[in-house]
Amino acid sequence: MSQTYDIAGFRAALGPIRVEDNPVLMRQKSRDFYWYSPVLKRQLDHVCADLIVTPQNESEIVAVLKEAHRLGIPITPRGAGTGNYGQAMPLSGGIVLNLADMNHVKSIARGRTMLYFINGHLMSVLIDDHPTMFVDHGVLSIQLEGRGDNTASFRNLWLKNLQ
Repeated sequence: MSQTYDIAGFRAALGPIRVEDNPVLMRQKSRDFYWYSPVLKRQLDHVCADLIVTPQNESEIVAVLKEAHRLGIPITPRGAGTGNYGQAMPLSGGIVLNLADMNHVKSIARGRTMLYFINGHLMSVLIDDHPTMFVDHGVLSIQLEGRGDNTASFRNLWLKNLQ
């Protein structure tokens, strides 16, 4: 933390949005695998956020960004913290915007169209309009990619035949 920010005012303005100020958790959520590099280990070992904020939806993200902007507090958005070499660390302190809970995924396949939603927002539309290669039956697969000890779980997974 190299500067002083109005963290108390920021926190008060957020209301019920989930925040974390436990020093051990703030240190953990402020870091990636920067220590792979001996040079970066020396340069970044002191880096830590002043507060961790974990929004649960888009409106909470907007409220956090609006208040941080008003108070001049830097924001470092982060996912699960699996990056390397200091790519998303709060170099000036401030807020780590923990987006790890923003993970609701929904895919809908109808005919030649696949819709892909994240947290209720349409992220992509895939339309198979190839005149001869389209197949109207078969298996829909889900592929997840990641590194290390990533865990994926599925809940409310509904499959039905399209006829």
